[in-house]
Amino acid sequence: MWPGLLIMAMGLMLLVSPLLVKAPEGVDDASMYGSAGAFVLLGLFVLLNELQRRDPSPVRLVFARWLRWALFAFVFATLFGWLSTGFFDEALPGFTQLFLGGALLWFLYDSLFTWIAIGALSASDLTMFVRYKAGSQVRWPARPSTMRLKEFLRVGKWQFGSLFVAKLNEIAEMDEHVYLSEDKKILLKIYFIDQPFGSTAHALGLESVTQDGQVLLTDNLPAPFGGFYPENWHVTRRPWTRTPQRLLALHQRRMQQSGAWKTLEPPLLDEMNARQRQLELLNTQLGFFNPPEQREQHGNLTAAGRFRLWRDILGANYFGLGHDWE
Repeated sequence: MWPGLLIMAMGLMLLVSPLLVKAPEGVDDASMYGSAGAFVLLGLFVLLNELQRRDPSPVRLVFARWLRWALFAFVFATLFGWLSTGFFDEALPGFTQLFLGGALLWFLYDSLFTWIAIGALSASDLTMFVRYKAGSQVRWPARPSTMRLKEFLRVGKWQFGSLFVAKLNEIAEMDEHVYLSEDKKILLKIYFIDQPFGSTAHALGLESVTQDGQVLLTDNLPAPFGGFYPENWHVTRRPWTRTPQRLLALHQRRMQQSGAWKTLEPPLLDEMNARQRQLELLNTQLGFFNPPEQREQHGNLTAAGRFRLWRDILGANYFGLGHDWE
């Protein structure tokens, strides 16, 4: 945390220095203000990333991405203005035009990078619908947000049901803890997801099932999806709803709009993996995935599937967009 605060302090000192002392020979106030602005933005960016490593949050990550975008555009406009001084006789674009040009350049870079990453994912052996194995060790990261989640479980008398583990890639795993509400009408799934730099993020999912087989899902997973769900699934994703109380209240309001609800039991391992296979088959039939016999040559994702995923990744990265699949 201290490096970010120190960089911000340097920026603030540069910001007020033209008001206190005269700028050195050859350095104008605009240069001083430009340097100050760059330091302040950089300090905020470093501070947000340090907080993100300590306690990952998709909300904070959205702000960090916007700040990174603004920082690039600001530095681009400032440096281009400095370097072009004395090289062009014509009037140069103003700072605003240069800033917008830098922002557009970053958007093009990020869009292209995301598209290339999706292509690499499509060509890899990784699957979007992971396979689970039974877990043996419950892990709770020691931080305030998970302690509050533990208290929510205790006060609500949620009963622990089962634990599953899924491999996301070569180094990252996801633990899924399943709890059952006191009236056994709601399943609560807590996802602990490995992050870069050794931290662990968590997200929540709530599930209920009507007597006629309609599945009601409410979660705050920040991961973009891009694919399709079965017609009897009614999914609401709200990444910005971070507290379990608010997410539960949203799920209960949705339950009031339907009829009778089944009494549930914690899912078994075979049921979890059967559901994943069902989703993969559905998304193959609807054109998100290529047929299995074509995947070696064309990759896992179709062109339409890659576009849907690209769109959802950018939307989630910069707006934290939720979705409703009704």
